[in-house]
Amino acid sequence: FYALFGDFETGFDQTQLMRYQRTTTGVKAEARLGQFHAQGFAANVATTHRRDEIQGGGISGPYRLSSRAILANSEQVQIEVRDRLRSEVIVERRQLSRFIDYDIDLLAGTITFKQPVLSRDPDFNPQFIVVDYEVDSLAGGHFNAGVRADWTTADGKVRIGGSFVSDRGENERTNMAGLDLKAKLGEGTELRAEVAASRSAGATNTAWLIEAEHHDG
Repeated sequence: FYALFGDFETGFDQTQLMRYQRTTTGVKAEARLGQFHAQGFAANVATTHRRDEIQGGGISGPYRLSSRAILANSEQVQIEVRDRLRSEVIVERRQLSRFIDYDIDLLAGTITFKQPVLSRDPDFNPQFIVVDYEVDSLAGGHFNAGVRADWTTADGKVRIGGSFVSDRGENERTNMAGLDLKAKLGEGTELRAEVAASRSAGATNTAWLIEAEHHDG
C-alpha cells in the first residue's frame, strides 16, 4: 500500500474504454492484498486534457500541437503503429522520453524528435505521434476523482475489474463507469472484454469491446 500527495499520473491504463491517463496534482493511493488490487485518486484540477494525434511525415519535425498553453512537464508522448486495415487495432505502442527521444517547445507549441518519424512501418501500417498533455485554461479548477479495483485468480489466468471516473473539464461534468474481463484461454491466446457507460449533460452513452489475440511461441 502507498499513498501520496503531490504530482502524479492517474495510471488508469489497464483497459481501453476506461483509460484515463492524466498528469495532475492531488492525492493518490494504491493497495494490493493478495489477488485483490485497488487504486484511486482525487484532485482539484485547474487544467484541461488535450490529446493530439499526428501521422508521421518522414521528418523529425517540428510538428505543431493544437495548443501553446501547454503545462510544463505534463506531456506524455507515444508512437503508435496501427493496423493498415483496421485502424482501431494498435499493432505497437512505444513510450518516448523527453530530451532522449524528443524536445518540446512550450512557447511555439511544437515537438521535434531526435529521429525522423516515418508515416508507415515496413509492413505499411500507419505510424502516429500521440501526445497527451494538460492545458492551463481553467480558473479556480474543478474536482476530479476516480477509483478502480480488480481481482485476479491465483493462477493469473483471469482478471475481473471495474472502474469509475468523474471528470469536469471545460464543459459539463462527465461520469464514467466500466467493467472489464481479461482471460487466458490457452497457450498464447488471450480474450479481453469491456463494457463502459458515460453520462454528461443528461445524455448517456455506452460502448463495448471484445478482442481475442493469439501469439505463437
